[in-house]
Amino acid sequence: MEDIEKERFEASELIKKRYPPIEPFNSGMLDVGDGHCIYWEEVGNPGGVPVIYLHGGPGSGCGPGSRRYFDPKAYRAVLFDQRGCGRSVPLVSEPNADLRVNTTDHLVADIEALREYLKIDKWVVVGGSWGVTLGLVYAQRYPKRVIAMVLGSVTMGTRQGKRMKPLGFKGL
Repeated sequence: MEDIEKERFEASELIKKRYPPIEPFNSGMLDVGDGHCIYWEEVGNPGGVPVIYLHGGPGSGCGPGSRRYFDPKAYRAVLFDQRGCGRSVPLVSEPNADLRVNTTDHLVADIEALREYLKIDKWVVVGGSWGVTLGLVYAQRYPKRVIAMVLGSVTMGTRQGKRMKPLGFKGL
């Protein structure tokens, strides 16, 4: 039991050690239809290994801290705020928000539209919490577009899963 606690402590310390703050080298809004535009940004090395980061939530979005998970010398990290979240419009909190066009299928289609828009052939899919679920669905639908997957804070619906303590994940 002592080894497991030590491992959890070491993993939690790794989460605190991220890469230095970085600003996007490219960003914009992508019209994905149904009245939605998603905010996206790229950080790191434009010639690096492409990575898509899928944030948790739903409802949160990506912030400056999310950029720091990725080695800026090695990766071309793409971050985006999912439909209804963060800097994407419209927000789900708006009175006229139509959740019928904010489903997992729509979000997966948005990821693929962003990949095509940025002219990326394949990428590493990185997700945390809700982003894990979204990443798994994306990988099932578009397996030829996924180089690898990094999944952190995997969500499970079992009693045993709810009792597990997260180990976290180290930056790439």
